[in-house]
Amino acid sequence: MSRRYRMETQELAAAEAMGPARVPPKPRPAAGVILARDAEAGPEVLLVRRRADVGFAAGAYVFPGGTLDAADADAAWEDWLDEPPGDAVAGAADLEGPSARTFVVAALRELFEETGVLLASGTPPGHDALAQERQALVAGRRLFLDIVSGLGLRLAGDRLLLCARWITPESLSRRYDARFFLAAAPPDTQVSAELGELVEHVWIKPGEALERYFDYDFRMLFPTARTLGWLEAGASVTEWREHFRSAAVEPILPRLRRVEGEVIPVMPGEPRYDEREGDG
Repeated sequence: MSRRYRMETQELAAAEAMGPARVPPKPRPAAGVILARDAEAGPEVLLVRRRADVGFAAGAYVFPGGTLDAADADAAWEDWLDEPPGDAVAGAADLEGPSARTFVVAALRELFEETGVLLASGTPPGHDALAQERQALVAGRRLFLDIVSGLGLRLAGDRLLLCARWITPESLSRRYDARFFLAAAPPDTQVSAELGELVEHVWIKPGEALERYFDYDFRMLFPTARTLGWLEAGASVTEWREHFRSAAVEPILPRLRRVEGEVIPVMPGEPRYDEREGDG
């Protein structure tokens, strides 16, 4: 029996009137981190669950991430960022917009904001001091650059590996152009979900998350679920990294189609993708 990936109801709220021509909204650039660790039963990823009353992805499990801030593009990051190798972020840059470095900084900032995990080289402060810096960042009282430089650290961009770029279907009113970066979690990683937008965090094997997703017991957005599908067969975080290092990352723009009365996302190369009538 084949598995059918789906879109969450709220993702489809703007797609119910598919068909009439309109100018799709421009996607907002975004970035997220697939934080991964090896466990006795197999490699796990970190997912955070969003609150049920937030405006986007309400109640869903997602990778830590969000939209870019203007400060993510600050040229001063050159002095406070360990740059990833070019082949590790090939395909991340937007030729008419943010650089690969900007997406890397944004991904690590969002990871810190949402989980309290700061991937950096150097000697970080104690847990309580770091938590205070995080609170100041979330509240808008401190810039991420000021926190990293003030602590004498260097942001560990060299630990990131681009593994996916997802663009929201054109029929939806809230659209993103998101880069997902894979990173191995340090051994002493402590996670604390930011409770302004999140409810909890979970370390989970991709196969387990997908099994529950297909049983309608674990809500995930379509890009999250499909990305986990690529990780399902891996036996270690190192194996995941090797897989993505050997695969070119191209932008993926799903389209929406009605199948047996249900709206489903269709990937490039799949049947019906090139049909324009009723396109989403």
